[in-house]
Amino acid sequence: MKKTAARVLLGLTALLFSYQINAAFESCIATSVCDARVRDASQTAFTDGQNSGFAAGVGTCQTDPSACGITLASLLPPAEYGETELNDNMIGADPLVLGARFWGQSYSAADEDWFFLVTDRQNKIMTIVFNVPDRDPATSSAADWIVSVRDAAGNVYARFSTDFLAGNPLGDDAIGYPVMLGLAGTYYVVVEPAPDALSYYPYNIMVNLLQESSLDSPNFVVGAYDAEREPNDLWANANRLTSGVTMYGFINVQFENFVPGEDSFTWAQGDEDRFIYDSPGDEVITLSFCEREPCATGNWYAEVYDPQYQRIYGFNTDFNIETAQPSVFRFGLGAAGRYFFRINHKRKLEAPCTAFAQDVNNNGVVEPSEESKVCACGSGYSCPISIPNPNPSGLCPDGSGEITTDENTGASSGPQQCAVTCRCVDVGLLVEIPADAATSRYNFSWYGSRMSPDTGSTDAYDAFEQRPTFYQ
Repeated sequence: MKKTAARVLLGLTALLFSYQINAAFESCIATSVCDARVRDASQTAFTDGQNSGFAAGVGTCQTDPSACGITLASLLPPAEYGETELNDNMIGADPLVLGARFWGQSYSAADEDWFFLVTDRQNKIMTIVFNVPDRDPATSSAADWIVSVRDAAGNVYARFSTDFLAGNPLGDDAIGYPVMLGLAGTYYVVVEPAPDALSYYPYNIMVNLLQESSLDSPNFVVGAYDAEREPNDLWANANRLTSGVTMYGFINVQFENFVPGEDSFTWAQGDEDRFIYDSPGDEVITLSFCEREPCATGNWYAEVYDPQYQRIYGFNTDFNIETAQPSVFRFGLGAAGRYFFRINHKRKLEAPCTAFAQDVNNNGVVEPSEESKVCACGSGYSCPISIPNPNPSGLCPDGSGEITTDENTGASSGPQQCAVTCRCVDVGLLVEIPADAATSRYNFSWYGSRMSPDTGSTDAYDAFEQRPTFYQ
């Protein structure tokens, strides 16, 4: 009985719908709007049916979600994580979950947020996605952070500013920064406030390993620069120079020997840093001071010695801290072999006297026998002094004075005092210490060109000479 009633109801509904369509068609068949009315009636009926079916489906899924294949996990948003302070160094770094967003915040200008991940093979491409979802563009800037990638020892591997957010063509206030991770192992991602820019807005960072690189060439652990290793004051302890690699160092402060002055004593300064370079011979060297980064202050005196320890070059650098232009020198090396290079404070041209002796003959020369007769001058390199006559019964050593005879005893006597000259017998050197500084830091790059410093002695020049010419 129920099935029959349902069928009757369905039939009446279809008949009524058909009657409505026919009536609408017959009432407008003689008018120009007939097509529009039929179309509107059909669209209304279709929309009503669609809405009724959708509502019925929603109701069914609400009653029994599992029957519609709906699980709780499918309704949750993507997983998100937050940094865990303190994570200001590699020891306290937070482990990254690839593809998951990490929330973080810089609570001070000195706050560094460290994260880490581990790669299982070399040459993987990592992409860092960074944005600031909750910031107000009208009152805050997205260019307030510096993001760096560091290797397992903390060395900076890559670095970028979030200032790029402002130019993102996608308009989603996010930046994707790809980095090639050359070696397998642990890497760190560090977020820190940009200089003079601190924002308390929370940021979002996500890291993905997008793809394996097809690059399969081996990578090696190598530094970005070299540094001097003390003690290197003797040639036996000299540090090796590698062509094209910058060397960093500084002149040590000394408190071992002092230099007397007119009013006070000064600690003598100077620390020789020595290096060696193995040359294939017949090449041009380019030596560039303060090229990799401007030096803080100071200049230096440098010398180059050949394999026989003969000095072949000596010069003061002329780095200008205001222009920050490197101080560059070029010179040639002849024979193949080991060359020697040393650096110290810049030398001045003045040569202060360090020892005086008596020129008793006043002939302008201090005889070797007189060098033990020390004296001193208040200034300059010579001065007149008076000494007791070395021969009381005769004239002064330079023949000056008079001899007198005692009338009673007949004894002869010369002048009691003789005027002699105190002369400088040894000089030292003055080094230039930067104003208000006790030492000076340097960096220099040594480039061996492997090209002859004498073009005229090359095969290329011989071939050039053989070319036909109308000049005789």
